[in-house]
Amino acid sequence: MKRAIETGKICEIGDLKVELPDDPPEEYRHVIAIPLRKDPMGPVVAVVSIDSSVRYHFSGETKLLETHLQPYLSALECTL
Repeated sequence: MKRAIETGKICEIGDLKVELPDDPPEEYRHVIAIPLRKDPMGPVVAVVSIDSSVRYHFSGETKLLETHLQPYLSALECTL
């Protein structure tokens, strides 16, 4: 997601049909975007997107997801 790349922070949209009413995707509703960097202080070079077809599926769980995914995100960052 563009916002995650621009801000360098995790971005979450709980209901894409509300956020993008003119062009909502049909296959998913809730999206979390986690930015990845080669260098901790460097620019964002990739984004991992976690999607759900259920709106607000991950509400309140974003930090927990990031914590549990951190080893895998770190491994991905090593390959960039």
